[in-house]
This record gives sequence, C-alpha cells and structure tokens, in this order.
Amino acid sequence: MRSKSAVVYLIHQSGTQFIKIGYCRGKVQTRIDSLQTGNPFELKLLSCFESNNPQLEESHYHHLFRIFHFRGEWFAVPPSYIEDVSWFLPNLKSA
Repeated sequence: MRSKSAVVYLIHQSGTQFIKIGYCRGKVQTRIDSLQTGNPFELKLLSCFESNNPQLEESHYHHLFRIFHFRGEWFAVPPSYIEDVSWFLPNLKSA
C-alpha cells in the first residue's frame, strides 16, 4: 500500500472565477509558490486532502468540474461555487 504522501488541492486565483485542481507530492505551499511566480493574481488554497491515489482523485474532480473546464487543470467556476466548494466536494478538508 502506498503512503499518503500526496495531496489533492483546489487553488483559487483571487479576483477571478478560476480554480486549479491538481495534486502534489510535496508541500502544497511550495506548489502554490511555484504557480504564483508567473501569475499576477494572488493564489489562495481553497481546500486540500491527502490521497493514496492522487491521479485518480484529481481525474475524478476534473470530471466533476468538466462543465467549467477552461484550460489544462484550470476551471472557470461561478463565484457562488467558489465560496462554498464543500457542497460539491464533501470529502475535502478546509485549508
């Protein structure tokens, strides 16, 4: 069995309707910092959770958000959804 060394996350690009759904094997803040480098908008962690199978979990959430897909791992999500992602993703833990 794999250890829970990966984290699936949702990051919000402040001031926009964009969120990124992804995963990382290191620290989430390190991932945010690397994404922030080329982004003029502040990035904020909405939620995250540990996963034994992050690729499967990430794929699952990409599928759930498919109607909002914008590009790559970025989704254009209505503001009301961003305010409370917990209704849509019940197993997420708040950041």
